Amino acid sequence: MNRILKNVILFGSLALSACQASDNPRVGSETNFLVLCSSDAPCGSELSCVCGACTIACSEVSECAESAGAAVCKTRASRPLTQSCGEAEVEATCEVVCADQDDCAALGERSFCDRGLCRQSGDTCETSDFSPQDFILLGDRFLAESGEVTTQLENLFVLSATFEAAEQLRDYSSGVMPPFGEAGDLFTQYQTATAEGPAQVVILNSGGSDALLDCDTATTELCPTLQNAVNGTDTLLSEMANDGVQEVVFFFYPRPDDTTLATKFELLGAELEQVCASSIVPCHFIYLAPLFEEERDTLLTGMGLFPTSEGAEVTAGALFSSMQAACIVP
Repeated sequence: MNRILKNVILFGSLALSACQASDNPRVGSETNFLVLCSSDAPCGSELSCVCGACTIACSEVSECAESAGAAVCKTRASRPLTQSCGEAEVEATCEVVCADQDDCAALGERSFCDRGLCRQSGDTCETSDFSPQDFILLGDRFLAESGEVTTQLENLFVLSATFEAAEQLRDYSSGVMPPFGEAGDLFTQYQTATAEGPAQVVILNSGGSDALLDCDTATTELCPTLQNAVNGTDTLLSEMANDGVQEVVFFFYPRPDDTTLATKFELLGAELEQVCASSIVPCHFIYLAPLFEEERDTLLTGMGLFPTSEGAEVTAGALFSSMQAACIVP
């Protein structure tokens, strides 16, 4: 049995022993409890968007049980790896834990069991009907070193019934990715991918560690190598928009062990987030660093530059949750 499914069953079992079901698991008068979100906008007046869902922070079960029936107060550390939450200011949130769809039924017809936690799709969320061939992955060794991020992401597509078991994502990531403008760069990956078929959704990481290591100037401003990464990413996103790409899911690395390199990562990450925000094609930025900080030894390897198997689960979960909130996948 794969690890993701084990986590779903494990956390569903914990929920059954911790609480009794309710016909009205909602917070106060709100009907959007546990609606998928990327901001507070869909959450109403009583809830906030925390860890990708409309909920409230809590410190004990009673805070959730009084207002949400079947909800429990779930700490960040006790969440399934694929539902990791790195928001440092929130230690625990009210959640309805599930093993299957029936555990979420009281939330309403838009509810579903998502990796061990109940969620609701938004009122205005019309999921696009993308096929596996519409998705491509581009990036460096973070994706290509073991290929586990892609494998775990495919597992989530299958678990959500978005893909059939034998269907795969188109992964063009490479263990050797030079800076923009050199042979084999991200433009090359993208051109190879589109030559084999158009892309509708691009899952991308950019600004790799090799470029950062080559940057020896002060970290208070972008050195030429970092500026090249910013400019190249901006041009690549524009090219994708011109080609009709519908969505870009852009993730940036965890913090590396080396403090000097980590400072450069933070500088570049902030710049790339702005590039993503100003992109013509809708671009959803995910900064992985907060998700990895509490368990770096478990989740990262290679000077903190690459994910372990557990880190791959966390990364895949963050990517999938972002696509859910953007109505790319159910």
